[in-house]
Amino acid sequence: MLTPSQQDYLEAVLTLSEKNRVVRVTDIARTLKVRLPTVTRAVQHLRRLGYLRQEERGPVRISHRGQAVAAALRHLHRDLIHFLVEVLGVPRQVARRDAGRMEHSLSSLSAQRLHEFLIYLTGQEEGFRQRLDGFKRAGARRAGLFRRLTASRASGWRA
Repeated sequence: MLTPSQQDYLEAVLTLSEKNRVVRVTDIARTLKVRLPTVTRAVQHLRRLGYLRQEERGPVRISHRGQAVAAALRHLHRDLIHFLVEVLGVPRQVARRDAGRMEHSLSSLSAQRLHEFLIYLTGQEEGFRQRLDGFKRAGARRAGLFRRLTASRASGWRA
């Protein structure tokens, strides 16, 4: 099982590889806002696990295995944002930050069921959507119950 940090590295490498053909350790460090030695150690470890490929001091490439995990994490992140914003009525900026934290805590079963639930919601009739909008409006009026809770220090690189 990958740690949240390792998951962040895979997502960062996938995103960078889609933007640039070549991903360097310095690119990863800049994206994740960490030091080069930290990236070097993480890349070496993920390479040993088969998620990344890299020749000595060469560009970092994501393996098929790493790409599958990173793509699933990205999809889960998007599902969480959609759920928080569209279903629960959470502001998008808060939803992005929360999704970055939540994605590392969900089991694969919960992630799959959330995805299926969102698919189910898109096929519901107008009356259901009106009730959902009513729920969001009512929640906005009752805001404040959990106001004193502070955010965790454990935040993903997207936060």
